[in-house]
Amino acid sequence: MKPFLCLCFVRNKKNGFTLIELLVVVLVIGVLAAIAIPQYEKTVLRSRITRVLFDLPALQQAQEVYYMANGTYATNFDDLDWKPRLNCFYRSTSETMDNCLLRQGGGFYITTSRVASTIFPPDDNVENRIYCYRGLQAANGIYNYFDKNPGVTICYASVSDKRGDSVLKSMGNFIEHTTNCVCNGCTDGRGGCNGYRM
Repeated sequence: MKPFLCLCFVRNKKNGFTLIELLVVVLVIGVLAAIAIPQYEKTVLRSRITRVLFDLPALQQAQEVYYMANGTYATNFDDLDWKPRLNCFYRSTSETMDNCLLRQGGGFYITTSRVASTIFPPDDNVENRIYCYRGLQAANGIYNYFDKNPGVTICYASVSDKRGDSVLKSMGNFIEHTTNCVCNGCTDGRGGCNGYRM
């Protein structure tokens, strides 16, 4: 006699995930992305600001050396013994920004009263640029805080740029709120700019 096998309780199990399991995984990935992406963008912005904070004093020193040798400040980077870490920068204040500045995250420019840098946020939104300035010793500026305090780096972010303002607040000390055109906050009713001493 053959043994009787009852397969009536064996379940036909299919391999795969249910719709609920897939929805839960997608939800978890979405929550992690919502937390991680803003933090990543703040970290990138902070690193760009830090790079500028190291370069601006060197640029100011090159301007001071040029002043001692020539009795005036340079208006062209070719006259200075200084090479930026960025691959592009303004030759003069009259030049406009190009795609190189966007790819590099910003650029530098010089005048006879200050050295400065423009920093772009990671999303390259030109409305939310951060501006850092450093006044020169013999310039005798009277217009802005950085002109009156040579050798001090001041960075400005528009009040409407919450991310940039938050990063600057974490890196420096608040010194002034201004509606002077030291950043994009002076236009279009954006509420002015907050300045931080770095």
